[in-house]
Amino acid sequence: GLIVISLDDSPATLTQYIDYGGRVALLEADYPLEGAICAKIDYREAGRTAAQYLADRGHRNIALITAPLTKLYRRDILAGVTACLASNRIAFGPGDCFVAEHEVESETGMYEFDMGKELMLRLLNRRARKYTAVIAANDITAFGVIQAVSQNRLTIPGDLSIISFDNIPYAAMVSPALTTVALPSASMGASACHFLINALEAPGQEVENISFSFPC
Repeated sequence: GLIVISLDDSPATLTQYIDYGGRVALLEADYPLEGAICAKIDYREAGRTAAQYLADRGHRNIALITAPLTKLYRRDILAGVTACLASNRIAFGPGDCFVAEHEVESETGMYEFDMGKELMLRLLNRRARKYTAVIAANDITAFGVIQAVSQNRLTIPGDLSIISFDNIPYAAMVSPALTTVALPSASMGASACHFLINALEAPGQEVENISFSFPC
């Protein structure tokens, strides 16, 4: 049995594995897989939740900072943010999305932090529009944003509000504490594991397609 997280867009190897009798649970894959257990978080709803939180607090100049939109969950966040701000009649377009040009696997795990800092500095250097709020694609990216804001002698939330996604434990360790949309990652993983164990305990029986999405 395999539990695979955030898979790329090439299912050939896993399809062969399933054909040979293997059991697979996919978490946050970019595609459905025949004969696998597929679990996702509703990232569109997460994006809507973050955007609505800012809109309800009077923000009308909002930017999004994210790694490349190569992952489905990032595109879903963007779609949710875009739909929510449109329904609130808040201007938001491609120029308000600060997207990294490249994504790298960092040995230090600092890629998302450094990327958030770099894109925030780029945002601060843009004079065409003064943003009052930033949506970061995850908490680690938000930490980079916060450092860039601090280095420019701006205050949070006085000069800029920040919201992100995940609600990792470190989110409460910065000052002020990071506003973040809690994602049910642990519940999703536990449920997928439960289905996988049931499948492993039924050898010879085909796994019916099981897909489920966790709301935020």
